[in-house]
Amino acid sequence: HVISEFPIPTPNAEPLGIALGPDGNLWFTEFGVSQIGMINPTTDKITEFPLPSANAQPFNITAGPNNTIWFTEWSGNQIGTIDITSGKLTSIPIPTSDSVPEGITLGSDGNIWFTEALGNNIGMINTKDNALTEYPLPTAGAQPYGITSGPGGNLWFTEYSGNQIGMYNPAKSSFSEFKIPTVYTEPTEIVADSQGNLWFTQSKTKDRKST
Repeated sequence: HVISEFPIPTPNAEPLGIALGPDGNLWFTEFGVSQIGMINPTTDKITEFPLPSANAQPFNITAGPNNTIWFTEWSGNQIGTIDITSGKLTSIPIPTSDSVPEGITLGSDGNIWFTEALGNNIGMINTKDNALTEYPLPTAGAQPYGITSGPGGNLWFTEYSGNQIGMYNPAKSSFSEFKIPTVYTEPTEIVADSQGNLWFTQSKTKDRKST
């Protein structure tokens, strides 16, 4: 295996999230300079798209329906989207102030789902009219982080401070939460595999000492 590296034109870009777009290009966030980047894997050319707000700090990113890319704006407290055909940028404000949106995914329902770490919500944007709905988590201070679409159309997410894996069932409008056996693991990202299993990362591997 060979690892290739591609310098980003803008210094101090701080790339974070990355996703395969419907156009076959790779789209990524530039947290440090509030831009969205795109790299063509055939030509290796990088194109950058400055966001309207210089303090947006885009975090995670996902492909959406109808040739769109969606991303969370960590400091901007918005969800952004790019129409990759026209290059048009749109930002959708989150009703909860200082919610710190982090994870984002395309649901099996065709809508965009995201987490609000400090708002302690998961949110949904209806991609037909861009209407935004928030759903408060049962556990206070859970800090939802990563999110993915899983079996049965359910949304699965990590609870960074709650040390749990959460699941939201849109059909029943209900939450379920599952405690992680090891304490204080600070789970972050999550993804579903082809067998219907959920895999997630744990940023801490040792228990904190009691005080």
